[in-house]
Amino acid sequence: MGGAPKNLWYLLKELDKNIYDPFLFMIKSGPGVKFFKELNIPVFVDKKIKPFWGSEGSGMNWKIFIKNFLGFFSTYFRARQIIKDINPEIIHLNTTCFFHVAMAAKSVNPAIKIISHVQEPLLKSFPGKILKYMNFFYVDEFVPVSKFDESTIKHKENSSVVYNSVDFNEFNIEHKSKKFRYELQIRDDEILVTYLGRIIYQNGLEYLIDAAKLLKDYPEIKIAITGLTEVNEEYQNKIKKESSGIPNIIQVPFRKDVPDIIASSDIIVFPSVVPHFARSVIEAAAMGKPSIASNLGGPAESIMNGETGLLVPPKNSKALANAIKYLADDSFLRFSMGQKAYEVAKEKYDSKVNAQKVFQIYEGINDTV
Repeated sequence: MGGAPKNLWYLLKELDKNIYDPFLFMIKSGPGVKFFKELNIPVFVDKKIKPFWGSEGSGMNWKIFIKNFLGFFSTYFRARQIIKDINPEIIHLNTTCFFHVAMAAKSVNPAIKIISHVQEPLLKSFPGKILKYMNFFYVDEFVPVSKFDESTIKHKENSSVVYNSVDFNEFNIEHKSKKFRYELQIRDDEILVTYLGRIIYQNGLEYLIDAAKLLKDYPEIKIAITGLTEVNEEYQNKIKKESSGIPNIIQVPFRKDVPDIIASSDIIVFPSVVPHFARSVIEAAAMGKPSIASNLGGPAESIMNGETGLLVPPKNSKALANAIKYLADDSFLRFSMGQKAYEVAKEKYDSKVNAQKVFQIYEGINDTV
């Protein structure tokens, strides 16, 4: 499950059903539907609802731009119909890309309160500006997942940063599994550096591959690129091809046992080229593991450079390789950084604590309904 759906899942898991009567609408079917239904809430899939993309997570090209406008009116009118039927008091949009749903809600009943979860920084281009200003006009409260994301929206002091969350029962520092490590045949005296995330250009995997090439003289350092699928997608095919045959890179198909992967790893790496939040970094922190990530956006907030991990300039393979080698050479530093990362994670990323912060926003906004 991706970062934004996981945030929502944590919220709904903690939601007091004696106070709130939730309905969840999803825009496509898939494995996520099953997970949400396990929470015993009504879940509806409506494929007529289309996002209006304009964040760093989606990127932008002419095809996406055209789809934005093709889906705008069908989404607006379908949302109006749903909102009339349900008559909600609060609508929590899990992305800024549904501002047209906010528009529809306000056209049905201006008293409906709209909360928008800012899960990605907005693009600086024209589509991003559309999101920026339309959300400004129609959203009552913003919940950005980082200060950087907050800096990309326009708001009227109606914004409260609540960081992405981790379930400390699932990502438990006491979980010491070496299952993933042994499956890859990594010895205990070798260093396992793991990339966890989607195989998309925004995550800068070509720079990790180049860093691996620079580390060819250090065979004890193994780099696992996880998340590969059989989908015939241009960027993924490029990463598979470029990483094939490099002795210290291990290609790993997509798998769900993320806690086992983190527990088996010595270092988590996230070489993104855009400033979106790195969930793998905070999940690693919850399990006492240090991370290396690009010094931008969310990662720059979730890593205390030199204390809980290392930050490197984006698109800089040499700096990335040097950081990997630096941590690989010092087991005590990795341990101490991991312990500090855990302390910070407990303070900032606990899913139960952060859910209550969002519910306080619900209560405050509900007082004005």
